[in-house]
Amino acid sequence: MVPTIFLILLFASCWDKRTVIQNAQYQSFSDLNEIAYLEEPLFHYYSSLPIAISNGDYLDHNSVLFLTESANLLPIHPKNLQVLLDSLEYQDLLQNYCEERNDSLLCSREYFAYGRIVQEQYVLLELGIREYGDWGRHYIFEWRTYRPNGELISKIDFAKWSDREDEYFEGSLNPGMQIEISSEGVILRKYKIRKDGKIVPVSFLD
Repeated sequence: MVPTIFLILLFASCWDKRTVIQNAQYQSFSDLNEIAYLEEPLFHYYSSLPIAISNGDYLDHNSVLFLTESANLLPIHPKNLQVLLDSLEYQDLLQNYCEERNDSLLCSREYFAYGRIVQEQYVLLELGIREYGDWGRHYIFEWRTYRPNGELISKIDFAKWSDREDEYFEGSLNPGMQIEISSEGVILRKYKIRKDGKIVPVSFLD
């Protein structure tokens, strides 16, 4: 007779497909703290793969809707955005999406910090973008890779809910730093993050 504990462990191992992430330990530009809560880090470390975002409803806590509207995150403060966005992107934000009102900066596009993975040659950040307008929801999740000094290497939209553009897709970052983007169960695009941090498309045959 097979021991019950063995069956439990076997069942768990069949379903546990997660891969541990080994984050490199060095100081980088991404060691930022919340402006409003200086003891709180802006980004937490991801510890395992896959990392997936779906186009499900609010019952799915990994969905675009839940993570954007119910995660209770503060938008990234402009002081931190100056570090995370390149100069042209930051100027575009200020000129086209923000206005000063009562000594405060109000923006119709907001960025949110989710997690990071630190490797020897690059830092990978997950950012969420939310835009406000009459068109409905416009939410994007990005992966961005940077050199340790903060120079942007690559960025890619990997999950999106856009009523404005009538575009909806979900994505996952899988073991081997493979990115899959899909919609309604159909894989649309595949990418790989190289060791130098460059995000490159890969063949469906890979």
